[in-house]
Amino acid sequence: KLSHLNIFSSFLPDDIRQQALASDQRWRENKPLSVFDGVPVAIKDQIPVRNHRMCQGSDIQACVVHVREDDLLARRLRDAGAIHVGVTVMTEGGVTPLGYSAHFDGPFNPYNVDHYPGGSSAGSTVAVASGLVPMAVGFDGGGSIRVPAAMSGTMGLAPTFGRIPHDHSIASTMTKAGPIAATLEDVALAHLLLGQTSAGSFQTNVIGVAYVPPPHLGTVVNDNGELDVPRVAGPTSLQGTRLGIFWEHFQHCDSEVYEASLRSVRYLESLGAEVVNITIPHLREIHLSHGIQILSEFGMLWDRQFHDPNHHLEANTEITIALGRTVKASEIIAAAKVRSYALQKVCKEIFRGMELDAIVSPMLGDKVPRALEGYRNYGESNNAKVYRVMRYVPLANLLGLPGLSVPVGYEKENSVPIGFQLLGDAWCEHKLLRIGMYLEQSAFLQRRRPPAENFHDTLEKFV
Repeated sequence: KLSHLNIFSSFLPDDIRQQALASDQRWRENKPLSVFDGVPVAIKDQIPVRNHRMCQGSDIQACVVHVREDDLLARRLRDAGAIHVGVTVMTEGGVTPLGYSAHFDGPFNPYNVDHYPGGSSAGSTVAVASGLVPMAVGFDGGGSIRVPAAMSGTMGLAPTFGRIPHDHSIASTMTKAGPIAATLEDVALAHLLLGQTSAGSFQTNVIGVAYVPPPHLGTVVNDNGELDVPRVAGPTSLQGTRLGIFWEHFQHCDSEVYEASLRSVRYLESLGAEVVNITIPHLREIHLSHGIQILSEFGMLWDRQFHDPNHHLEANTEITIALGRTVKASEIIAAAKVRSYALQKVCKEIFRGMELDAIVSPMLGDKVPRALEGYRNYGESNNAKVYRVMRYVPLANLLGLPGLSVPVGYEKENSVPIGFQLLGDAWCEHKLLRIGMYLEQSAFLQRRRPPAENFHDTLEKFV
């Protein structure tokens, strides 16, 4: 039914059936492995998943075929009994936040197929938004979880750098794995499972085992392990919660996006949250430093493919690699200095000095972009459009901080979603989830399903 959305780069029906039968037997014997036993999940085509090919969104002819072992992240889900339904399409190398891959001719935004789904974790987000899976895994080095979550109407958590360990895709200093889900309760469950520290993992070793706290949900659950966010919010529900807003930056977006985001702020205020005016100095330079760093890393990681005449890259990918290869060592050092400054300013002086629980903003600087005519053969290279989409992205990646995208409305003309971002201090995912859960239940949101032709109700036969 949903094959026209082109969600998966690798999909093995017989493997799915075998996993489902094994889970069914465990439940019949009253021996489920976890709450995830039998739950269908999908993983972005960026890490090895057993039996599936791995292409990282690139030339199918260059894929790693028949992966034999799971990455640590995929293994944790499998050991919990989750059913791997497939590997999802990503933009080539994760290079663009628009979300379309010319190599796989997809995926497409389930709310309006004439608009981009957001990327680079496009397939994972569309798999959730279209109802196929309740949770999928994405990776975020420049908004690649949060941007598609905003464009396609799902929840997306890009946690603190190093929170969720994995074996592959470890060469970036800014990329983190995280859950994309239909509800924040599902995000929270995935966060607890995937975020367990691993002494042998690259991410944990970089930070140091002693400095990586165990994942927890803090005020999100009570001592009995039950959700502690009331289903009916009141005027004191968020009393004591402090939300930082850099208003000049907050307002630098499309008017309809601004209105939905401002309405979200006013709603949180009505629950007792306090808005604190903040200023983040030299934000333009901070954003430029993220661009320098991520471009140089991408240019290095994809240098071999760039020079391989038999590896067919999309035009936008070639341009991005070429730009990354022009970055000078002095520019990388300058970006590192700005990064150090921003860590001091944002984490120590703003978050901790002003006792903030979150910094809030729109998730995108623009409406969800409409795809250009003729884009399906080649994709699209449009730096101005990309920057507008990524306007609120870089802080979470450059500083390694957690960011959560929550849908807070829909565009009037095209009915595509509008996202809102909560940015937290390191290891404070629980604060973002609690605030986000109040937004999730707000009366003004009234979440919508995509059109029937782009949605599958997995539970329809059972409820």
